[in-house]
Amino acid sequence: MNIFEYAEAHQLSINTVLDFTSSVNPLGPSTKAKNALRKGISDIHIYPDESALYLTRLICRRESIAREQLFVGRGSTELIETILLAKGPTNLHLLSPISGKYRNIAAKMGINIRSISRKSEDNTADVIRLMQTGLGREDAIIIVYPHNLTGFALPMKVLEHIIDRAEETGTTVIIDESYREFTGLESPVQKVIGSRNSFIVRSFSLFYALPGIPLGYIIGPAHSLEAVKRVVPRGRLDSLSLLCAKASLQDRLYHGRTRTFLDTEKTFIQKTLGALKCLSHTVTECPFFLLEIGSHYERLKQLCNRYRIFIDEPFEDNGCLYLKIPVKKHKWNARFLKTLRNAMGAKRNEP
Repeated sequence: MNIFEYAEAHQLSINTVLDFTSSVNPLGPSTKAKNALRKGISDIHIYPDESALYLTRLICRRESIAREQLFVGRGSTELIETILLAKGPTNLHLLSPISGKYRNIAAKMGINIRSISRKSEDNTADVIRLMQTGLGREDAIIIVYPHNLTGFALPMKVLEHIIDRAEETGTTVIIDESYREFTGLESPVQKVIGSRNSFIVRSFSLFYALPGIPLGYIIGPAHSLEAVKRVVPRGRLDSLSLLCAKASLQDRLYHGRTRTFLDTEKTFIQKTLGALKCLSHTVTECPFFLLEIGSHYERLKQLCNRYRIFIDEPFEDNGCLYLKIPVKKHKWNARFLKTLRNAMGAKRNEP
């Protein structure tokens, strides 16, 4: 269920629903992006630049890569589908827990999903074990970096090991960095462009808060990207997306404002959750925290529905039930936390 379906099911205006299923940057799009959107409306009679010339030039300069090592396209989901279509794997390996996004991609493309069970906190030993068991050309592995449900990230040495092993086995490696810019994690860009079978996928939807005009890009080896480009139909880009993406990257203050805001709100959330002794939680580097929700989920969901708060479905990991809660604006966070305390039966005088 998405927010539109939720609003209709509860007979609500979508503007009155607090959406706690989306991890989009709570600051919203950058001021430069909004200004670019307003100015760009006067030029929508001009066909968009299918080569994304200006945006490509900017990204290549920032990442120290050649134009042939970059492909600008739609959102991350479509870009991942495009890579898989070009490479044609039979099996898709993913770190558990696996979100609906990747299950839907595999189902749509008729690819078998192989779950990499998480026995260690960051999956390091599990992934290394998998890469040593003989993956081949009919296999692909998606590394969500950091993980979109747990927030954990594999160490850079492990990513580099995966890329090296893929060179030997012919396995396709896709590193989905949709959440990386929220963190201080490095990106294995130079390692990837020197490979034959590895790709990095990024999106402007989450950190830059532009899901309504989806745009993203792939970084990879030039010869492999040529095969990817051949399966993409023309006319997939629009002028407004390109303008907003370029302006977002040029807003030098946006990163700092985002991190300051998230740090402040996470401190507030962590202090409140720390007072709920009956509920374990994890604050991740990503713009969300995890609740070990257990048997409290149904009660919380009922109360959230009463107060027009739309929460996600929980997921299971290592025998525990977790709920992913994104960081939102302060008023929203305070309202959710109050609802959570009520669901837990916390006393009024607790912080």
